[in-house]
Formats: sequence, structure tokens, C-alpha cells
Amino acid sequence: MHCINCGGELLDGAAFCSKCGQRTSAEAESVTPDPKDSIAETATSDDAVEPSETWPSPNAFNGSPNPNHDVREIIATVVLGIAVIAIAWSSLQSSRWGGEQATATTEALLQSNLSVDSYLEAQGQKSLDLTLFTQYLDSCTLDDWSLADEEDQTCYYLSTSGSPQGSDEVEDWIFGENLVPFESQEYLDGLYADGDAELAAASENVDLARDASQNSDRYQTASTILAIVLFFSGVSLVIGYARLRSALLVMASLTLVATIAFLTSIPLA
Repeated sequence: MHCINCGGELLDGAAFCSKCGQRTSAEAESVTPDPKDSIAETATSDDAVEPSETWPSPNAFNGSPNPNHDVREIIATVVLGIAVIAIAWSSLQSSRWGGEQATATTEALLQSNLSVDSYLEAQGQKSLDLTLFTQYLDSCTLDDWSLADEEDQTCYYLSTSGSPQGSDEVEDWIFGENLVPFESQEYLDGLYADGDAELAAASENVDLARDASQNSDRYQTASTILAIVLFFSGVSLVIGYARLRSALLVMASLTLVATIAFLTSIPLA
């Protein structure tokens, strides 16, 4: 064997040429790294990142059957079903209470208008009683007020054209039972009775409309909370971490129970 550099003869097994010091081809081949070995060494080196140290095990998501996982799915499914039914019920009740609110509001407006008409009519009647009383004072004697008959047409007309309450009021004034006619509480109560009744009915319907509005708002609030329950329950079915899944499911279940208790406290439409 000869040196590839100087052509000198090489001894058997020599690693270097004795003349020029060139490394022999046998030594080069013995120390040349195999690319395959380099790749394998790189793949198995201590600096490589182990998947188990960085990423969760596949079993954390879709691993072997887990009884707890199955129980959580069943609970989440039940919670979802109850929440959907409760939302539908709350929406129905909210709609019905909204209808009752509209009806009560309409009735309140109608009765309020009627009360205004009754008060205006009563005020006109009071003005007529005053006018007739004034004319009677100018045309007749006070002693004839309760004695006027058809023969004395003027006095008879003036004494009978007013309201029954007005005639009683004048007689009380004549006999000194009241100092100012048409101002006694009995006269005013009789005159404004219809208007007071209509106003009381309008006020009652206003109260009904307010209660209906509050009940409708409560059912809408319950629907909003139940939507949050649906969100928590749905997330608990797809999330991969068992502890977080259980926490969300517990939150959804407790919120659902509290909302159902709240719904039972609201009157039905």
C-alpha cells in the first residue's frame, strides 16, 4: 500500500505515512461518521424534547375508557336538557306576562279617560246647580224652594232641574245645616262618585301592568342565566382537562338549581 500524498510505501496497519505524515485511507474510513448513525444519535440525544414532558398524553383527551368521564357526560346531557326546557318555559311565561301587561295598560288608559269624562260631567253639574240656585234666589223666595209646584213654573223648573244632591244641598243651606252650599263632603262624594270609581279602577290596572312587567322581566332574566348554563355545560363536554371540565359542570349544575328555584318564586301567567 502506498501513500496517496507522496507515494511512499506504507506499513501494514499504519495510520499515518512515515514520510509525509498524511493520514492513510484506512484511518479516514475508520473515523468517517456514518450519516445514519449521526441521525440516530441526534434523535436519541439527551437534548431531544420528550413529547411526554411537553404535551399531554393522548389519553387525556381520547384515551382509554374512564368511568368518571362517562358520568360527567351523562350529567352534562341532563343539565343541557333541563336548561333547554326551562328556557322555553321562561320565554312562554315572559310572553304571556307581556300580553297581560299590554291588556292592563290599555284598560288603565281607557278607565282613566272615563274618569276624566266623569269628573268633567260632575264639574258641569256643579256649575249648573250653582247657576240654578242663583237664579232661584233672584226669582223666588227661599220659603218656596221645597214648596214649588207646577203652578209656579219658573220656581218649579229651577228647583227640579238641578241634581238631586244639589237640591238637598240647597235645602240644607236654607235650614242652616251648612253655611256654604255645594261644598259639603256628602255633596262632593255623590257628585264625583263615578269619576272616583273609574280612577280607582284605572289605578288598579296600572298596578297590574306594573306587576306583569316585573314578572316578564324576571322570566327574561331567568332565560339569560339559563343560556349561561347551556354554555358551561356545552364547554364541559368538549374541553380536554378533567378538572376544568368537572368545575364547569359543577358551576352549570349549581346555577341551574338556583335558577329553577328562582323560577318557582315567579307567578304564572
